[in-house]
Amino acid sequence: MMPCRLRSTAYRMLSLLVVLAGLAQTAPSAWAQAKSAWPKLEEVIVVSKTHFDIGYTDLASRVVDRYRTSMADQALTLVDESRGLPPDQQFSWTLAGWPMAQILWPGQTSQRRNRFLTAMRQARLVPQAMAFTTHTESLDLEDLARGFRYSVEMARLAGQPLPTAAKMTDVTAHASATATVLAHGGVKFFHLGSNEGCSHPDVPPLYWWEGPDGSRVLTMLSAAYGTGLCPPRDWPHKAWLCMWMTGDNHGPPNAQEVRQLFDRAKKELPGVRVRFGQMSDFAEAILRENPTLPFVRGGMPDT
Repeated sequence: MMPCRLRSTAYRMLSLLVVLAGLAQTAPSAWAQAKSAWPKLEEVIVVSKTHFDIGYTDLASRVVDRYRTSMADQALTLVDESRGLPPDQQFSWTLAGWPMAQILWPGQTSQRRNRFLTAMRQARLVPQAMAFTTHTESLDLEDLARGFRYSVEMARLAGQPLPTAAKMTDVTAHASATATVLAHGGVKFFHLGSNEGCSHPDVPPLYWWEGPDGSRVLTMLSAAYGTGLCPPRDWPHKAWLCMWMTGDNHGPPNAQEVRQLFDRAKKELPGVRVRFGQMSDFAEAILRENPTLPFVRGGMPDT
C-alpha cells in the first residue's frame, strides 16, 4: 500500500494535471471563438475620454473648477501609476480643446501646470480637434473653424502634431457643413457618440461623410457615447476603436477599472493586441487598408 504522504502528493499532482488539461481545452476554444467572430481583427485601440457637459448637469463654474483641480489630479495620478506597466497599458486621456485649455488657465498652480504639461508632451494627455460638443446647426462656418484654435494651441504648447481626429458626444447628428469644415481643418476621422435616449441616424458603422463641397471625412457613429471593447460580429477590418467613455464630467477611469479592462481583453480577445492610443491611430490603421466604404451625403437633423 502507498504511504499516506505519497498518496497525498500523487493526488495533488493528478489534480494539477486535470486543471492544466482543462486550461488546454478552454484556451483554444476562446481563441477559436474570437477568430470566428472577428477573423481579420488584429488590434483594438482604446481611447479614454469623459463626456464634457457644461451647464446641464451642474453649474458651469463648478464643472470648470473640477476640470482644473480634482479631475486634472485624477488623470495625472493615473498617468503616473501606469508608467511601470507595459507600454500598451500606459494610460492616455483624450480631452476636447477648450476644457484642456481651462486646466492650464493663468490661475493654475505651478506644480499642477508643470505636471500636466509634462504629460501632454509625453502624449499621455491629448486634445481632440473639437473645442467641445455643440449643436452645429446653430453655428456659422466661421464659428466651427475658429473652434479648432484651442486644440491647435494645446498641441503646439505640448510640441505634438496637430490633432487629426475629432469627437462629438451626446448630440446625435450634425449639419453637413461639419464634414467640410473638419476635412479642411486637417481632420481625417470623426467619431459621433449618440445619446442613448435619442434616435440616431440610420447610417453604417463606418463611412465617408461628404460635405457640400465634396470633401469628406472618415466617420464612425455609435448608438452610445462610446463603443465597447469588442467590435460587432464580422467586423471586416484589422483594427477596432474601443471609445472608452465615462459619463458627464466623471473624469478618467481609475487604476482598478483599467486593470479590469485589460483582464477582460485577455479572456475575450486572445491573440489580439489591445492598447491605449488615440483616435488618429485607429484612423491610420483603417486608411492603410484602403477600404471600400459607403458614402453618406447631406445633413442629419438632430433629434
